[in-house]
Amino acid sequence: MVPPIHYYRRSDETSLGVDIARAVGERFRVDPASLPPLANSFDAEAAETVLESEADTAVVFTYLGHRITVTNESVITIESPEGGSDRGRLTNGHDV
Repeated sequence: MVPPIHYYRRSDETSLGVDIARAVGERFRVDPASLPPLANSFDAEAAETVLESEADTAVVFTYLGHRITVTNESVITIESPEGGSDRGRLTNGHDV
């Protein structure tokens, strides 16, 4: 089974970290402020530097058991774990 993938467009007005938190919050219908700190899993400043310096670049990391990909074309994808139902629960035990 192919895991569900959800796509989000980055904002030109907010930071990468804020955009990722908003995308995850939107995906799971939770307040982004209620999620564990993104900084524990991801260095948004370093990712911004990489994304700005290279053409056709993507940064991939895991947050709350989900694979997050950010491209230099302002797209964020959230991919659920392989075989996961992806309904109502983040894989770290957070109910959503």
